[in-house]
Amino acid sequence: MNFLSLNLRGLGGEEKARWIKRLKVKFGISFAAFQESKCGSLDDKVIARLWASKDFGVEWVDSSGLSGGLVSVWDKKLFDFSSATKDRNFLIVNGKIKGSGLQINIANIYAPQDVQGKKILWDRLLGLIDASTGLWILLGDFNAVLIPEERLNTRFNSSCAGNFNSFIFNARLMEYVMKDRKLTRWVDNGRKCSKIDRFLVCPGFFGLWPNACFRALSRLFSDHSPIVLVTKESNFCPKPFRVFNSWIGWPGFDLPVREAAHSFVGFGPADLCLLKKFEWIRSRVKEWRDDMIKKEEE
Repeated sequence: MNFLSLNLRGLGGEEKARWIKRLKVKFGISFAAFQESKCGSLDDKVIARLWASKDFGVEWVDSSGLSGGLVSVWDKKLFDFSSATKDRNFLIVNGKIKGSGLQINIANIYAPQDVQGKKILWDRLLGLIDASTGLWILLGDFNAVLIPEERLNTRFNSSCAGNFNSFIFNARLMEYVMKDRKLTRWVDNGRKCSKIDRFLVCPGFFGLWPNACFRALSRLFSDHSPIVLVTKESNFCPKPFRVFNSWIGWPGFDLPVREAAHSFVGFGPADLCLLKKFEWIRSRVKEWRDDMIKKEEE
């Protein structure tokens, strides 16, 4: 699944709808999370303007007047929806990725402005994550930064950042490196900037898609950049790698395996470390195999 997140600053406007539809098609988006819809109610016709297909599912949280509002839309061919948990500041949809049977929880976040309100939100999300099963991905407008470098010409609140960092640590969440841009929101003609839009994923998600691409795109009809996470293909199991019996009989076959196993240095969750260790051993065996084939050909 490929993901799109965008603080819309209002769902209306044909130009904005065409812009979102172009993003959806260009990046093969199968799940989109929108914040600040500013809509009290929705219907399929409104969503169809954003989606380049009629085969979609949708859940939303109504705005409070012209403030807030969350919308999550997905491709029904790829995501099998089962339930939703709604709050003014988040919309969590639960289901399975079709073709894999993987249970996944997708949280569309629009955090409040005040520090205490965000702390309450982090605590509640942590409780939901701890009590759940399956993969997790949180995407949206977190209205918080992790470090001072994620703000430009705006005040860095160490207490807010500390709470946010603690939440990410306690929930064991991870983040991909963002490409193309360093910040995601621009105000006052770009004089004030911050990185408050992001994707956070659990170790299991990261382990399945370690090479996913996270990008911040050009903004047009919002002061927030759209952000996309392209997971790329995964077959939900280790990559196939044949080892022929004849190789085992070659002198020195055990050396690259032993050296790779002893030289590997890993960090992070144990399951991800094990996956990376197997990949490291695999790469060293491939190098050894290619060298042996070259020598035989000579």
